[in-house]
Amino acid sequence: MAVSSQKFDTLDGLVVTGPMEIGGNVAVDTNVLFVDTVNNRVGINKTPTVALDVSGAVAITSGNITGLTNLGAGNLSLNTDTITGTAGITLDAVGDISLDADGADILLKDAGTQYGALTNSSGNLVVKSGTTTAMTLTSAGGVVFSDNLGISNGKRIDFGTVMDMTADSQGVLLNANTYHQGSIVSYFGGVKDTNTYLQFNGADSFQITTGGTVRMTVNNSGVTIPGALLFDSVASDQPYYETINAPAGLTFNLNNGSAFTKSGGGSGGTVVFTMPSSPGTNSFAWTIKFINSGALTWPASVKWSEGVQPPESSGTDIYSFVTYDGGTNIYGSLAVRNAS
Repeated sequence: MAVSSQKFDTLDGLVVTGPMEIGGNVAVDTNVLFVDTVNNRVGINKTPTVALDVSGAVAITSGNITGLTNLGAGNLSLNTDTITGTAGITLDAVGDISLDADGADILLKDAGTQYGALTNSSGNLVVKSGTTTAMTLTSAGGVVFSDNLGISNGKRIDFGTVMDMTADSQGVLLNANTYHQGSIVSYFGGVKDTNTYLQFNGADSFQITTGGTVRMTVNNSGVTIPGALLFDSVASDQPYYETINAPAGLTFNLNNGSAFTKSGGGSGGTVVFTMPSSPGTNSFAWTIKFINSGALTWPASVKWSEGVQPPESSGTDIYSFVTYDGGTNIYGSLAVRNAS
């Protein structure tokens, strides 16, 4: 015989002091609370499709959720309590997953021990190792490391098509263009040698400095080497060219080169040699082409063949000189006289 549903009305409420067994579904205000006894499901604000199905916010103010395998909720709020799971916890969302610590750190722990943290600092994302700042991701997209950036042997930092930096046992290999502004300082034995560096000091210009002294400057005007240039050997498949120097007076500065020409106009005068800044004990030679030089007075350091100064002519004379002791003794000879 079919049993029809019955309606029970009470104005004073219903108090059950002992066990109560309900054999069918239970609906409170249609679906505010719906117990599906056929499929063993409970729904809040909806008909359940899983064991616990909630439509709306869920607030957990005390206690733990242990052994969680599936929780479907429109909004889940955790207030100071924890969610634990022996098999791990997976957050799987179609949209964004937001962690809002409201001014506090998001702590990363292992077995209760903190090994890192994430936090906000003036709009920058700060990554911590333990409780110490390790890296900052700036709001502009930059990265700032609080300590050294280590690269394992054989690994590289890839800058796309601009440059790759690959670490090996000898240091770092740069396999494409690199860009630098400022100085590259020598570093040996864990000590910076601030007196020895390569400096990019402007567009199309750089300098090499050792011991605090500029040894070479390269720019659009050429290469300047202020000190002595030492060679064990020199080989070239092109002829060597010397810039001709024409001083205003009779002072021949060997810092400017080794080939000179002088039109004396027959006035003559006293010849002065300015030796190179750092001649050392190296030998060097130079030539002077005089045109109608007049009577010349040579330095006492100049030694002539047989101790006799060659006579000047009213035409073109070419003199050759060489020294082996930085100019203390200069050996001279008249190579060409009165050429026409």
